[in-house]
Amino acid sequence: MNTPIISFRVRQDQQTDVRELVNSVKDDPELLGLVLEYLQNDPRPTHEAAVADGNLGPFRNAEAALSVLTMNLAIAFNPDAIFLFGSRACGTARSDSDFDLMVVTPDDQPLDYLTARKPISGCGVPVDVVPCRYSAFEKNRKVPGMLPYAVDREGKLLDARIDGPFWKRYRETYPLR
Repeated sequence: MNTPIISFRVRQDQQTDVRELVNSVKDDPELLGLVLEYLQNDPRPTHEAAVADGNLGPFRNAEAALSVLTMNLAIAFNPDAIFLFGSRACGTARSDSDFDLMVVTPDDQPLDYLTARKPISGCGVPVDVVPCRYSAFEKNRKVPGMLPYAVDREGKLLDARIDGPFWKRYRETYPLR
């Protein structure tokens, strides 16, 4: 009986490993059962669990999308800080989750919602940009129920202006190597 040929695409960097696996299974058919059993009990995230990384538009992953969003906002406004908050910051994002960003600007540089969206409007990912003046952030970051309170405690600081009010916290979060 002839063995049927099965063809499938494999990333180039994994081709050697896949060939070795296939040849090992050909040499020892019982190995296939062990491999399948291992894969069924594998604790790594499944495709369904990884769906939270959906809604990324043209980006490979959430980190790449955040990098571009942060860079565009930082270049356009030179804000005091940019925070990620909400489900993506807390690790509870679903496949339809957007990116929630707070842009904290100096008091003499007011920013409205429409202007805040312009640098990221063509990025292809759903994003909510919340502009906030530094004085408002400082005033409300200790008031439970206010957005700056939640952002200050649960948000992730993505960017801070050099020598701005968040610079020390940013350097502690991302120390120089």
